[in-house]
Amino acid sequence: MAASGKAGEEIIEALCSNSVTYAEKTEFAQEKYKKRKARKYMTTLTLRKPTAWTMCEVMFDKAPTGIWNLRPDSLSLLLSLANVAAYSRCLLLENCQGLLAAACAERMGGYGALCCVGTGGKVPGMSGLRQLNLSQQERSIVCCTQLAELQAAAQRLAIPEQQEAADQQADNSGKQDAQQQQQSDPQEAAAAAASPMAVDGQPSSAAAANDSGPGAGSAVSLGSAAAAAAAAAVIDDDISALYDTVPEPDEAARQ
Repeated sequence: MAASGKAGEEIIEALCSNSVTYAEKTEFAQEKYKKRKARKYMTTLTLRKPTAWTMCEVMFDKAPTGIWNLRPDSLSLLLSLANVAAYSRCLLLENCQGLLAAACAERMGGYGALCCVGTGGKVPGMSGLRQLNLSQQERSIVCCTQLAELQAAAQRLAIPEQQEAADQQADNSGKQDAQQQQQSDPQEAAAAAASPMAVDGQPSSAAAANDSGPGAGSAVSLGSAAAAAAAAAVIDDDISALYDTVPEPDEAARQ
């Protein structure tokens, strides 16, 4: 009868009518007999809302190798260790038919960002994400990309950072050079003040005498300014000697 497509209730009624002892049973025994036959010939379905836990249980029972033998308790531990929560920014690389992506999207509740990465030019499997029957807001945070594209984007972002670091290093070097120059300027000024003064690029007479050594008998060359000063001193001495040779007039001659 089951092969011919009869319903379970029809099969149970036929069994009860053909049973010799069914009429002799008590009411309680008859109900027990019907329930036992219903479990055998009738199919009962229970509708439940899909969750990551129940989906993992079903996939683990039917095809555990497809999700790499990932049990529901292992899935929960994985999400906890990864700190997946609302407003998280997650980068996911998996090969579990989208089970991890569905679990992350369900746990984030439509807040944050979830990037699923594929390798070898293949789109990551998202069958688990479709089976979980998520809302539009929960699916809107999920995006897919390739690992090569992600690496190229990271390199493009790293170039401005490297340039900024080089500029910062150049600025620091310039500041250090300026500080060293400021520290060396007072030292050079003190050294210049302690050294003998030069006239017209030539060392002074004292410096030349010290350089020539005692008893050398070498002439000291003076600059133009030193020569002019010496000539003025000679003229002043001559004028003073001239005044000394003139006699003063007598007192009688003055009267």
